[in-house]
Amino acid sequence: MLYELRIYHIHPGKMQEIQARFRDRTLQIFAKHGALRNFIMIRNG
Repeated sequence: MLYELRIYHIHPGKMQEIQARFRDRTLQIFAKHGALRNFIMIRNG
């Protein structure tokens, strides 16, 4: 069952900043609140 689907469109040259933010902040917040079940980051291009 899919509860929420988020698709992020990253501006050119910003991928490293987004990856660092997810690594350093966002994933820990998701885990703290039990919101992280399945997470996939796909780099296209």
